[in-house]
Amino acid sequence: MRRPTLDDIDLPIRQTRLSDHRKKLSEFVHQTLVDWLHDRHRKWPHTLNRHVLISWKSAAGTEPVGDYYLTWRLLLLGAQLEQIRGDRVLQEALMVDADPLHLELVFNLGSQTTIEYADIARSLLERPIEADGGRNST
Repeated sequence: MRRPTLDDIDLPIRQTRLSDHRKKLSEFVHQTLVDWLHDRHRKWPHTLNRHVLISWKSAAGTEPVGDYYLTWRLLLLGAQLEQIRGDRVLQEALMVDADPLHLELVFNLGSQTTIEYADIARSLLERPIEADGGRNST
C-alpha cells in the first residue's frame, strides 16, 4: 500500500499495476483515488514525491510514507494493515481458483503461507452457497 507510485495508476482506463500485474479498479476505488489525488495536489502542488500515498513529512522527499504512519492512520479508521492484506490475498485466491503459484508470485509469500491461503480459498469455493440464508438447514 505504501509503494505504488503515480506511474502505477492509469485513471482513464481504470487500472493499477501491482507487482507487474494489471488490475481493474472498481468504481469505489477509482473515485477514492480521484478524490485523494485531487486533495494530494491541493495540499502539496510542488512535491517531487511520486508515491500515491504521501504525508506532510514524505511530501518533502521522495520516499513512501513510513509503516508507522500508515498503521496509525488505518487504526484511526478501525482497520489493521495485516487484516487488509489478508483480505486482499484471500480475495485474489478466490478469483484465481486458489492457485498457489499465482499467490506466491503476486504477493511474494512464503510457501507455507501460500498453501494456507490456497487451502482457505479452496474450502470457501467448495462450500455450498446457502441461497435461503440458512433458514431451511437441517
